[in-house]
Amino acid sequence: MVRWKDRCVDMLRDLGLQRAACESIPLELKRLELEGVAIRCAATDGVTVKSSGRQDRMLWNLVQREDLERNLQMAKQYVAFVERGLGALDPQEARTLERVYVLGERDVIEHLREEWAMMEKRSVYKRLDRILYRLTVAMYGMEVS
Repeated sequence: MVRWKDRCVDMLRDLGLQRAACESIPLELKRLELEGVAIRCAATDGVTVKSSGRQDRMLWNLVQREDLERNLQMAKQYVAFVERGLGALDPQEARTLERVYVLGERDVIEHLREEWAMMEKRSVYKRLDRILYRLTVAMYGMEVS
């Protein structure tokens, strides 16, 4: 059985990495594109090159670019999905989840306890659970199992 709340926590923890992938993949795609140009230009530089080796490199380059383009689309969808769920929360709730799970701030539970004027950490965790419940419903449309 899928534990949707756990899935939301995992997705929040990976959100920063997926955002980074959305920034880094286009850089690697550009590098591979330039490498592809260099491979094609090697055929015209006057040096005899075994053509099957060049063709293999060109094919490998194309396969890598296709894989990265697919990965970029998946990363963008991932980020959009999680951010849409966060957008359904009020801004303070979304910021709280970002602080706890995405940014992993140091001593965040203690800071939240002080900000929310709560006596016990257990109360902070209960409030976080309620916020996660709301995120889970916003993302998956169902109750936490």
